[in-house]
Amino acid sequence: MEHFWEKLSKEVGPISTTVQMALEQTKFIHSGLVYLDNTTIDYIESDIRRLPKLLNKSDAEVADMLGGYQGSIQDFHFTAGERCVLKMIAAKVKELGFQHFVQEPEGEESYDESSNLEIPVPTEKIYSVPELVPNADEIVDEVKNKIFNYYDFRRENHELEKPFFDRLQLIQVEIRRDYLGDMARVVCPFCDQGCPTAVIIRRDKPGTWKVSNFSGHVKARHDDMEFPGKQNIKVRRCRRRSEKRNEFTDEMMMYSIEESDVKIEM
Repeated sequence: MEHFWEKLSKEVGPISTTVQMALEQTKFIHSGLVYLDNTTIDYIESDIRRLPKLLNKSDAEVADMLGGYQGSIQDFHFTAGERCVLKMIAAKVKELGFQHFVQEPEGEESYDESSNLEIPVPTEKIYSVPELVPNADEIVDEVKNKIFNYYDFRRENHELEKPFFDRLQLIQVEIRRDYLGDMARVVCPFCDQGCPTAVIIRRDKPGTWKVSNFSGHVKARHDDMEFPGKQNIKVRRCRRRSEKRNEFTDEMMMYSIEESDVKIEM
């Protein structure tokens, strides 16, 4: 793989370890690199967030696999610069061909892409580009209702949260389908519309849409606004801080008691 990244870097410039490892761990080192657009990059981010479950590893282990990624794996996103590099990679692979980057210098062994694949799922399935589901209005409405009901159930202050629900009505949903089934690409209505963020959600085993990816994004990226459930989050945070202070106080008292029992002989 070192030869592959070396040749590619000569064409597109420095490629971060996170980008390299993300493409390797999601089995994207093949001619499908030409399809690296915003939608496909979103799917890669979604796959990274599912790696702990797919590989039966902890978030910390997956972070190490990504070259020591510092953020939360459950909220994994490429930076704007990394997304640009991924698109540059797509353009160069399309221009020069995938084989241009995997051909070893004469006299060396040829590249074997299978040696770096770790996810135990057939490659041809993982890399089939998810197909847009036509006439999916009913599914779109189902996803929107699930998200709306999730927050409606958690209403705490109708007046403060009204701007949130007004904005939530503008949410955009696109339904695609791959070998795992239906997926919903949800465009966050609270992000900068000049550079919108899309979150991928899927159905859980009972068949209902699991909105935790979207709600987690809102909690992590939009903590500056008032959203349903935020007050409960604040209460839990205050409770945790209070518990830590109490633990610290109890510990200090314990040390004080122990120290008071010490006798100094002259």
